[in-house]
Amino acid sequence: MCLGLSSMEELLRTTEPATVPFVEALLSGEDIDCVVFDSNMSIVEGSIGAFPRRIMVWRKDLYRARIVLIDNGIEPTGGAGGHGGPAQRTTDSDR
Repeated sequence: MCLGLSSMEELLRTTEPATVPFVEALLSGEDIDCVVFDSNMSIVEGSIGAFPRRIMVWRKDLYRARIVLIDNGIEPTGGAGGHGGPAQRTTDSDR
C-alpha cells in the first residue's frame, strides 16, 4: 500500500528556525515520522524567515504528535484543533 501526501496532516507551521529541528528530534524520539515542507523557501526569501516551514505527520500519528508538542511547550498549529497561525511557545505561567 502506497500512502500519498494526502495522508499527511500539518502539525506545525513556524518561522522560527530553531523550532523545526527541535520538533523533528522530539518526534523522532517518539518514533513518529515527519516531513518538513517549504524548507527550501530560504533560497527564494533570502533567509529572512518570512515564509513558514510546515511540519507534516501521517494522519495516524497526528494525535500522538500533538501531545508530544504540547508536553514540550509548543502549541501545534495544524490538525484537529489547530488554528493555522504562527507557532507559539507556552510557559508555565501561560497554563
